[in-house]
This record gives sequence, structure tokens and C-alpha cells, in this order.
Amino acid sequence: MEIDNDHDFRVYKVNLKSIIKYQQFLIRFVDDINKLLSVPIALLMVSSVTMICSSLYVRTTQ
Repeated sequence: MEIDNDHDFRVYKVNLKSIIKYQQFLIRFVDDINKLLSVPIALLMVSSVTMICSSLYVRTTQ
């Protein structure tokens, strides 16, 4: 994008600020989701591994 005059520069600056604010929002959103879901997902992984191991154990012993 070429900036030929002051108007183009102002539009570019406004658009850039908007993009930066949106990116900051996304970073905060991802951090909040991570804090909210990290423990439940860890528990889900542990329970899934336990179920898979117990199922395989039962399958191999019969």
C-alpha cells in the first residue's frame, strides 16, 4: 500500500490501530479460554487415558 498524502496516512494509521486492538483482544480472549479450560481438559485427558488403558487390559486378559 502506497501512502501518497496525509489522508492516506491517517486512514492507514486508523486501520493499523484497529488491527492492533483486535489482535490484543484475541490474545486476551485466548488467555481467558486457556485459564478456563486448562484444568477440565487435563482431567479429560487423564480420564481418557485411564479408560483406554483399562479397556486394553480387560481386552488382553480375556
